[in-house]
Order: sequence, then structure tokens, then C-alpha cells
Amino acid sequence: MRSHILTTRTVPAAALAASMLLLIPFGAMLVTDAVRWGFMDFAAAWLLVFATGAGISAAARARSMPLLGRLAAAAAIALLVAVAWGELAVGLFGSPFAGT
Repeated sequence: MRSHILTTRTVPAAALAASMLLLIPFGAMLVTDAVRWGFMDFAAAWLLVFATGAGISAAARARSMPLLGRLAAAAAIALLVAVAWGELAVGLFGSPFAGT
């Protein structure tokens, strides 16, 4: 029987970790006016953090790839998320999704 890369514990753990991490900007919104996130900001951030956690977890569990391949996959996921986050936050490339 083949083992699944994303187990039944990985997905809820990534979802919980993403939710817990987003308590930081939520708490900042309660303390200061410098952080002004709306529902869509939290939804996009949660999706990015969740997908990153699940993707890196899947890359780490892919036993068919050598260690260097798994590290490269995790690094590529982290780089893609950093570029997406930067685009959404400040508009690095000026796309219609760019933030201000």
C-alpha cells in the first residue's frame, strides 16, 4: 500500500498553523491603526500560508526524490510564496492584484 504525501494529519496541521500565524496581524489590528487588513487580506494570507505549509510538507515527504530534490522543491515553493506575497503587499510587478 502506497503512503500518501499529504496525510490526514498534514492538512489540518497546516490549516491550524496558518490560522495561528494570522493571529499576529489580527492582534496588531487591535493595538494600532498602522495595520488595516480586511477579510480578503486575511483570506489571501491564510491561503498563501496554508499552501506553503502543505507544499513544503509534501516536498519533505516525497521519498521518491533525493534529499537535494526535496530541498530544491521546498526552496522553490518558498521563493514563489515570497514573490506572491510581495506582489500582493506592495505591487512588485504592477499586476492588477498589486497592493498599495
